[in-house]
Amino acid sequence: MKGQSICAFARKNGSHKPKGGVYHNWNSELLEPVVKDFNKSWVTFERELGRCRDDCLARLVKLLDDIRNDLGGEDERQRWIYRFSRC
Repeated sequence: MKGQSICAFARKNGSHKPKGGVYHNWNSELLEPVVKDFNKSWVTFERELGRCRDDCLARLVKLLDDIRNDLGGEDERQRWIYRFSRC
């Protein structure tokens, strides 16, 4: 590629069509394999993130249920809350 072609390439952010030549967007052509690989990884990431979110929510619900059960009845809960709110 000649100096003028390189300047045109840079000036047009990777898009270039030399005289009598074929249009190219070198940026998208160079990044195409990266984008494909990233998309595959992103799908896996979203799936695993959903699983982690669901697991965290289930654990939080169980924890809150266990705390409620450990505190006993309504009167016991109120005494416990009152006792620790005075700290």
